[in-house]
Amino acid sequence: LIEEKVVIAPQYVGLKPPEYEISVKFSTGEAHTLYIGDETPSGSGYYVQLDEGNVAIVDYFGISSMLSLLDAPPYA
Repeated sequence: LIEEKVVIAPQYVGLKPPEYEISVKFSTGEAHTLYIGDETPSGSGYYVQLDEGNVAIVDYFGISSMLSLLDAPPYA
């Protein structure tokens, strides 16, 4: 079985610079940044990059739900 990975250049999918950056620091001291770029051409996802890793595509609804909290944060 031959598997070919497609490498997506961050600058072509809205990740250089990113549309959004979400940084998280855990109690262990470990920290990560999720960079969110453009929507995919089909509209079914967003291009993302964790730290400086490979570009991936994640589900549209998960990211858009999270981003909607920036415009309409929940109140206690």
